[in-house]
Amino acid sequence: MTPALAWTLGLVLLAVVVGFTVPVLVQLRRTLASAQKVLDESGGRLTVVLDEAAGAIARLNRVSEELEKGATNARTLMDAAGDLGGTLSSLRQSLPTAAAIGSSIGPVLASMVQSLLSRWTGGAAAPAPGAPAAAPGPPAERGVQGGR
Repeated sequence: MTPALAWTLGLVLLAVVVGFTVPVLVQLRRTLASAQKVLDESGGRLTVVLDEAAGAIARLNRVSEELEKGATNARTLMDAAGDLGGTLSSLRQSLPTAAAIGSSIGPVLASMVQSLLSRWTGGAAAPAPGAPAAAPGPPAERGVQGGR
């Protein structure tokens, strides 16, 4: 092979390589320009989306804090309800004892009150509950006439 033939063959090969690579490079340039345009357009929207996501996360954090406070308050309320239930249970257990004491002391207190009232009113006993009241004085004083 002569040097002139080698140079010719080299130039032909270079022309074929350039012929194939130029359209590929042109298409690559168009693809990159299109990608740049998409990134430029979506960049502004992406900023808006990220700002909204940050706001939503902040609201979620506030809601979760409120839920934690509510859970703490509910726990306190349940503890108080448990304490109240224990108090009511002990009261219910002591109620029969109080009823027995009341039923034994009740008649004594009633007779003491009746005795005090009779002394206070000058010896006239108070009428028993449910008994008709006594009429004052003789029938003539009540406006009842004899013949009719």
